[in-house]
Amino acid sequence: VLDGLSTYYTEDGVLAKRVLYKQDKKVAEEDYYSEQGKLKSKSKYSDTDELIATIFYYDTGKIKENNKITYQHTMKTEAKVSYYENGTMQEKSENKQDPQNKFYSRFSEYYDKQGKLTDRSEYINNQKNGLFMDSRSKIIENYKLGKLHGEYLYLDENNHILEKGNYKEGKKIG
Repeated sequence: VLDGLSTYYTEDGVLAKRVLYKQDKKVAEEDYYSEQGKLKSKSKYSDTDELIATIFYYDTGKIKENNKITYQHTMKTEAKVSYYENGTMQEKSENKQDPQNKFYSRFSEYYDKQGKLTDRSEYINNQKNGLFMDSRSKIIENYKLGKLHGEYLYLDENNHILEKGNYKEGKKIG
């Protein structure tokens, strides 16, 4: 039976992993290290041995990605924030699942290295919802439960407006 802090080393004697166990279950934290002994990731576990958070690191020690998992009744929420090496946010996303109530939502945003929002999407039960931005196809649209609703913009390669208008409940109004 594993109970207490377990420390693991490579064949070369470099710290590889640390895990805190209580009656054969991971509790508190689990840390992984690179071949050079630098912290690569840090994971946290609940009292029931469920993963609730993981942070990944660049070799410089800066945070590369931060993941959190929360549970509330039958709803599971997974949130992620990742960063460029310069510390600027690269991606922010959140997924919510509630199989018992047949609910699923997904939200994500992407940023360039200067911190400018480039892409955004949101879904509720696999239907587009909210602001959509696609930097590759140069589209900005608003949706309400799968239907175009609100202002839309179509841009050229220089971000000049090619077309602009509005929708209400999926019908073009201007």
